[in-house]
Amino acid sequence: MALWGTLVSCLTGCGRAKGDVLAIESILPEDGSTLLLNQSVVIRFDRPLDPLCVTQDSVRLVDGRGRSVVPLRIRVRESTIEIVPRAPIHAALDDGSYGPGSKLQLLIATYPRPDGLRSERGALLVKAPTVRYDVVDAAARAAEGRLTFLPSSGDGPFRLVEVPRVDPSGKRIELRFDRPFFPPSATPEAFRLIDDLQVLSPIPLTVEAGGLGQMRGRVLYLEPAQAIPPSGGLLFFRTGVRGLLDYRLSPLEVPADPMGYQFPGLGRSLAIRPAPQSEERSDGVDERFVETRPSISSKASFSELALPFECEGSLRWGPDGLWLPRVAWPDFQSLGELDPPGSTRELRPSARAEVATGIERVLPEHAWDFDRVHIGSGKRVYVVLPDHGALRIRIAGRCEIDGEWIFRVRAAGARPARQRSTVDTRPLWRDVDGRVEIEVAGHARIRGHVRTEPDVVGLAGWLQVRDAGLLGPSNIDLQIVEVPELAGLRAESAPQLPGRWCAVSPWYPLPRAHRFSGAFEATEAEALIDVFVQGRSALPGGEVSPWMHIEGLSGLGELEALRFVVAARGIGDGGLVLRSLRIR
Repeated sequence: MALWGTLVSCLTGCGRAKGDVLAIESILPEDGSTLLLNQSVVIRFDRPLDPLCVTQDSVRLVDGRGRSVVPLRIRVRESTIEIVPRAPIHAALDDGSYGPGSKLQLLIATYPRPDGLRSERGALLVKAPTVRYDVVDAAARAAEGRLTFLPSSGDGPFRLVEVPRVDPSGKRIELRFDRPFFPPSATPEAFRLIDDLQVLSPIPLTVEAGGLGQMRGRVLYLEPAQAIPPSGGLLFFRTGVRGLLDYRLSPLEVPADPMGYQFPGLGRSLAIRPAPQSEERSDGVDERFVETRPSISSKASFSELALPFECEGSLRWGPDGLWLPRVAWPDFQSLGELDPPGSTRELRPSARAEVATGIERVLPEHAWDFDRVHIGSGKRVYVVLPDHGALRIRIAGRCEIDGEWIFRVRAAGARPARQRSTVDTRPLWRDVDGRVEIEVAGHARIRGHVRTEPDVVGLAGWLQVRDAGLLGPSNIDLQIVEVPELAGLRAESAPQLPGRWCAVSPWYPLPRAHRFSGAFEATEAEALIDVFVQGRSALPGGEVSPWMHIEGLSGLGELEALRFVVAARGIGDGGLVLRSLRIR
């Protein structure tokens, strides 16, 4: 006992300042709160954590029997841990991390456990509070019209993101939505399938929740008891609280369909029909992304397209689909955006700095991770490099340098000479002290200068980009390394990519003038996507329209050519965005 008391006192008093012990500042939700079924638990500490010490054993939720709750992920960002649960998608709500009506306790490992939490500088956590939660009773809350899920961030009405898809056999209908649906509302009673308006006898349906990746809980599959005939049918969506709802308990807004109907008790309908067999030809654009094609990967090129939104980086086109970038950064811990205020700013490892207006961060000693970097015209940002080893800077989005990014080199010694960007010179730098290693997953646009101080040193390190086509060595004192796509397996964990990532199609000439309906089908879509289109009129003069969301395509009239942009959001692990795209 005396030895134990000595150890504890040493942690708080033997030659250490009072602040040398890691402390918990807050835990949300607070002790005794009711947890919603998709609600994260967020633990905030008084200093940045060592991310390697945060595991499913060191921070976990347990039920009344002491069994660990399996989360979707545990996210670490500087001084914050977030336990993200897997939200249920089945009507019984039994497939999520939290059991409805259960009791949970938060357990945080402290010293002297070997897996106890510690800061990035080794300060130990010696005390953690007891925190207990009651998981929401979903049935009771829903009956009272109260929420059982935290609402998604989607704005506007709850809607379909594309027309219902029916497979060629007529035995499966796929519905995709812009946000997760409230699982108990996804029942056969929310839909009616009619193939004969004279009889109005509904075909029985079974309902299955699905979706992969970020589309999990946003996809429903309806399977009719009998095949939908080739002539098609009408799928009615019941309106109000008896129909399909989102997390806010708001009803689905069904778009107006010139071929549809609205009947009391049945709701509003959309006309559906089985997809044509593979050997049948259909008018429109049918892109399967079979062959790999060069992407437009510079922001300057995207700017020339005059898209109605900011594009962060390029998707990979082919083979066999559109793909998010593979960044292979499982330990990525974002510091946010680097866009320092003022005309001059100095950044040092292990020092506090204002990385953006009103946002201060303690910069880690060896690796700085940013969502994006922007140094505006007339600004100078100095980075003091270490005396030994390397400073690694990873940028998940775009890197735009219109001012000056200056690296101060303090280590002596020779440095590799510049080579062509297609030559991978990174191995030559491994034993060079005081270097910088920059990796950019998104667009890189450097219209200002990246230079070294003192000037006589030579190159400060290397800059890895996916496309070096518009980067020149004359204004960049870094070895430029072009790595279009990282090799290897997908990482188990990867950063959430900021913003929208895009792929631009070539122009598709149409065999004859064609009027599009604005409907599209995306096969095996595993990310949140939007489709924008541009058309060339079939009228004399061939006027080209501005870019617009695909919903407005029907208003362009007859076209002789079309091109599209797919814009996706997702996790940067080389994951599939979609397998094929059909525009009708």
